[in-house]
Amino acid sequence: KHPSGGHGGHGGHAERPSSLLTAAVSATINFLLMFGLCCAYGMIMFEDDWNGAHRALGVKMNLGTALAMGLIVACGSKIAVGIGGPDLNPVVFIGGVAQTI
Repeated sequence: KHPSGGHGGHGGHAERPSSLLTAAVSATINFLLMFGLCCAYGMIMFEDDWNGAHRALGVKMNLGTALAMGLIVACGSKIAVGIGGPDLNPVVFIGGVAQTI
């Protein structure tokens, strides 16, 4: 116990030991979230019928950038939890550029 009678400012919650199971569940949930976003953003990027053949490429581009940014954030972050992935704004911009071309 803390000298003041409390628990040292942690609210009675101790830090849990690292768990491979918890990390695997978290990674699976994060993957499903990122994969769903990448698929949706790839479809948004090439939404018109005339460039619909490129939707698979849009999904792959989003998956690749999500992988790259996720690795950069995970390896370069000083905090234990960091999530980096796709964003809708650049996807809409790139889709507009593809439509203009």
